[in-house]
Parts: sequence; structure tokens; C-alpha cells
Amino acid sequence: MTPRSLARRCLLPNGDNKKQNVSQSGTGPRMNLELEVMEPGLKNDGPSLDTILVNYLDTLTQRVNFHFGYPVNICYDHYATLAPLLQFHLNNCDDPFLQNTVNFHSKDFEVAVLNWFAQFWEIEKDQYVMEWKKLEREIIERMNDNSLY
Repeated sequence: MTPRSLARRCLLPNGDNKKQNVSQSGTGPRMNLELEVMEPGLKNDGPSLDTILVNYLDTLTQRVNFHFGYPVNICYDHYATLAPLLQFHLNNCDDPFLQNTVNFHSKDFEVAVLNWFAQFWEIEKDQYVMEWKKLEREIIERMNDNSLY
């Protein structure tokens, strides 16, 4: 059974499937979905988490048709390809060019992105690494300089 089959169909938070009234100014009070935070495992008479999430998804699906304002990519088609990666908590701390004790990361992709930007800005492939190292040394020297305190 999927969350969608558990939830009642509700495009708008108030349960009214008519066209949503949109405030012209954007400075008025925001329509609240009136969600509640509930302790997991406690008996409650409210809607299930599946119902809440499906209703929220339906609300967003309806609102995206009327999106106007801050330019964002609302046609993101890569989620299906990247979705399997969301099951991992990857840690990219530290320098992507040095080995460290954590071997559960996506630093290979990080380096590929850095290389792409270096090529885009016509920077020598290894030069941006040297610039970062120079900046890193300067920051460490400043932190160790007692005259700053």
C-alpha cells in the first residue's frame, strides 16, 4: 500500500479543490497548512504521516502551476537518476585531493566539478589547487598570529 492510496485527495490545505486565491502583494498573512508535530509511536487521532506528506505533495503540485517569482528550476528531471544516492549520508569534509580516514564520500564527483569550473574559467587544472593551498596556509598563519588577539 502506498502513501498516496492512504491519503484522501486534497489539493488545497482547506480541502477545497477550487482555484486558489493568490495574494497580489505577497506581504499579507501566509496561509498555514496547520500541521502539528507529533511524537512518533504515540497514539493520536490526527492524520498519519503518510497522509500529511501526500497532502503536502498535492499542495506543492497544485502551487507549482502558479509559481511566479524567484527564478528556480521547477522542471528538475534528474531526481530519478540521483534518488538511489539519497540513502547514503556522504561526508565530504577535508581536502578532496588528500586521503583521509573516512572513505565514504563523493569526493571524486567534487573534484570533477572543480575540474569543470577550472576548465570553464580557463584555469590550469592544478593551479586552482595551489591557490587554495596558498589561501589555506595564509588563514592558518593568521590564526596562529598572536598579534590578532
